[in-house]
Amino acid sequence: MVNIVSINANGLRDQSKFQKFCSFCSENYYDVVAIQETFWSDDLVTSFAKFWNGKIFYSCAETHRQGVAFLISKKVEHEVNYIQSFDGRCVHIQLQQDDKLINIVNCYAPNSVLERTTFFENLSGKLINTENIILLGDMNTSMSKLDRCGKTQHTEDKSYKTINQLCENFNIYDIWRARNPTSRIFSWRRVVQNNLIQSRLDFIFIPKSFSVFVKNVYYKHNAFSDHSFVNLNIDFSEIERGPGLWIFNNKLLDDEEFVNKINKLIETEKQCPLYDDEPLVWYDNLKYKIKQLAKVIAQDKSRAEKSEYFKIQREFEKISLAVANNEIVDLNKFEEVKLKLKCHEENICKGAILRSKAHWAIDGDKNSKYFLQLEKYKQNCNVIKELKNSDNNIVTSTEAILDEVHKFYKDLYSCTSINKDKANEILNFISEKVSEDDMENLEAEFSLDDIKAALFSSGSINDQELNTFQIQRCETVTKVLGIYVGKDKQLCELLNWKDKIKKIKTILFFWNKRDLTLPGRAVVLTSLIMSRFYYTLTVCPLPENIKNEIRLIVLKFLWQHKSHLVKYQTIIGEKLVGGLNIPDIFLKMQAFRLKFLKKYLDPNCQSIWKSALDYFITKIENMDLKQNITYDPDVIRTRNLLIWSQTRYRCATESFFQPHGIFSL
Repeated sequence: MVNIVSINANGLRDQSKFQKFCSFCSENYYDVVAIQETFWSDDLVTSFAKFWNGKIFYSCAETHRQGVAFLISKKVEHEVNYIQSFDGRCVHIQLQQDDKLINIVNCYAPNSVLERTTFFENLSGKLINTENIILLGDMNTSMSKLDRCGKTQHTEDKSYKTINQLCENFNIYDIWRARNPTSRIFSWRRVVQNNLIQSRLDFIFIPKSFSVFVKNVYYKHNAFSDHSFVNLNIDFSEIERGPGLWIFNNKLLDDEEFVNKINKLIETEKQCPLYDDEPLVWYDNLKYKIKQLAKVIAQDKSRAEKSEYFKIQREFEKISLAVANNEIVDLNKFEEVKLKLKCHEENICKGAILRSKAHWAIDGDKNSKYFLQLEKYKQNCNVIKELKNSDNNIVTSTEAILDEVHKFYKDLYSCTSINKDKANEILNFISEKVSEDDMENLEAEFSLDDIKAALFSSGSINDQELNTFQIQRCETVTKVLGIYVGKDKQLCELLNWKDKIKKIKTILFFWNKRDLTLPGRAVVLTSLIMSRFYYTLTVCPLPENIKNEIRLIVLKFLWQHKSHLVKYQTIIGEKLVGGLNIPDIFLKMQAFRLKFLKKYLDPNCQSIWKSALDYFITKIENMDLKQNITYDPDVIRTRNLLIWSQTRYRCATESFFQPHGIFSL
């Protein structure tokens, strides 16, 4: 939908007024704003452009007493093209909407009848062969008797006939009057000699074929000018739009009732178990509840403010109709209502300014020429332009400077000869020294076979040797790097998995309270839930009952305890094949194990644990297997191929395989 508005601004040369005007237009989501009587000059437009987030098309007069302009929002700026303008009274642009090319013409007609007639005739000539015209602006004439009030009377002069002829030629009509054939409303008001003079001089003419696309057309009174906004909401598509960005209304912090509710909410949430167990999840959940509470209270306050605003608008209309019916009206009350309207619009402008800053807070500020030049200047100041080398010669080329810098740091961090006198001086202060026998043992070379003999000797280790090496004997289970290992397999499984499952159930309980989409729930499962199991999966077996329980938890959260609309094998697939890319716990375990086997079978990997694993593989079926079974075809033919194939398969798939668990055997 496109929001098109028109207003005679009575001059927009004041910077503060223009800034408030832009904020008001942004707050009301106006896409195309047609302005008359801008009184602009080229230099003034250049200085004002920074206050409007979009494009500006304008036409200035030599006297600076006329001027028309279009303010085009960021939303549609790439769909608008400038066509023509003349005399500081007309600007013509084209707007592409869906499959329709719309010609929007902004006019400010002269005051005198003769000049107005000439203007409309000239305009008609410039729009020859133009279709889909939307003509809007201050026509400075009325179209019927209902458009006049007070001493001013509607006259069907030559200019009136000319604009009627223009409408017939281009098949356009006054859409507001067509929908309100007997209503009286006025777009211009002025107090003259204690009399309120008012007329409807601002119009929007559209093609008759566009009438079905017009959602609404209305006049909106304001305090920026003695003219009212003419608003046209037109929609050529039926695309449903979703909610936009939510910004916290910081005015709520001045509301004592809101602050008390927030304090009470925080104290209540502190009783939640997540406050101690999962502080980050607790904080995220607290922010969500604060947001929900703020939205409810802000909506209530917004309804009250809108109700007050519409009440002021109705009072404004009531005074206008009273004057139109020749009733006696207190003009002081009219000025009072206008002042209330101005105060309300200033509050709207403040909100618009706050919301406009939210975009930069999220996406970051735009690079400007000033900041780019500043960064360039700083970089030029910090760069090394010349350097003196070891031969006392000045080098200026980039390559020579880099070579000198490299040479300097290479010499700085390179090894140098040791001063033995200083070393002996330090050693004299050391009282405890290694004996000659121990020194010979420490400096002697030892082989891999010596390490194996020491690690896997048949002799048992007594308690004294354990204490010497600070080794603790494991009777049942013990915790090593966050994983429980030991002789009691069932107890290890219980300790390694049950607490994690309990924790993810608590997290999902709070996420279930949120209204998430299906892809949103998939993201929660992938990033917050499944990742909690990955470390344990790399070193521990996954029992069958645990695997089934985790899958059940995933499916219940994903489908919200409803029937499954898609097969499980599909949702764990990639998005390109219709899945949600949710990791499966069993497939993830297989992937980790294959990654482990890949390292083991890689001859370039020289990890110490490979020697220990070689030892245990030699004990499988008494085959004395080693790593070369995977590389040497002759060895494969001489061994029991079936047993070894089953062993390799089970290492990657069976739940009892425990890469790190071999050290607890």
